Amino acid sequence: PQARMSIFGHAAATSAGHTEETDAHKVAQRTKQIEHGRNTLAYDRYTRLVPRRRRDKNEPSHLRTPNPREPHISKRQFDGRLREWRRKLH
Repeated sequence: PQARMSIFGHAAATSAGHTEETDAHKVAQRTKQIEHGRNTLAYDRYTRLVPRRRRDKNEPSHLRTPNPREPHISKRQFDGRLREWRRKLH
């Protein structure tokens, strides 16, 4: 679903009722940080050991990549989730 842009460029509701971050610069920065984490030997090893089709969101050892479009999350909270994700890759 396409997110509707609010007049302030922050989180906006989609047609399904979900909200997404719409601040383009913030999303781009977060995506860049995630791509940096994916461009590591540790991530390559993880994807070989646990293919995407075998991942279970209820399994703590299966990592969840932080969502760069998650609404209402501060920079500090996102950085904490990113740091935890990167640490678990090793």
